[in-house]
Amino acid sequence: MLSNKKTMLVIASLCSLLPLLGCSGNLPTYEVIGTVEFEDGTCPMFGTIEFFSPEFKINAHGKVNRDGSFTVSTFEDGDGAVLGHHDIVIMQQVGNYLLAKSDIEIDHDHGSLIDKSHFDYRTTGLSCEIKAEKNEVNLIVKKLPRQTKDGMPR
Repeated sequence: MLSNKKTMLVIASLCSLLPLLGCSGNLPTYEVIGTVEFEDGTCPMFGTIEFFSPEFKINAHGKVNRDGSFTVSTFEDGDGAVLGHHDIVIMQQVGNYLLAKSDIEIDHDHGSLIDKSHFDYRTTGLSCEIKAEKNEVNLIVKKLPRQTKDGMPR
């Protein structure tokens, strides 16, 4: 029987070989790039996008840039998403200030806001299939109705 010291040495040696064998424990991921656009062709200027794989119970996420483009990451920056079906949500963190004011009252441009239905997996209606290749996902989303000073949606 091996002593504790020898056992620890054997375990440490085996663990040091795992990266060389490619046994990281992570599922393979595939590059995902894409865009988010409103129905009128304009783009949201900020947000967070999240892909959820019901099969593997794992998320990939990314940032929506000012031009509506995004890339997603699962385990490390820019590695993409796992194979298969993904449900997608796009969230925007906004305070009551942006929601309560009309476009005229805000003196810098945040762009149009995304409809809250896209914030929840149950109501988003957005999904895609990730394949074992570079994936391009282009999404069309609804705008959140904005209010004017008299409380009417625009």
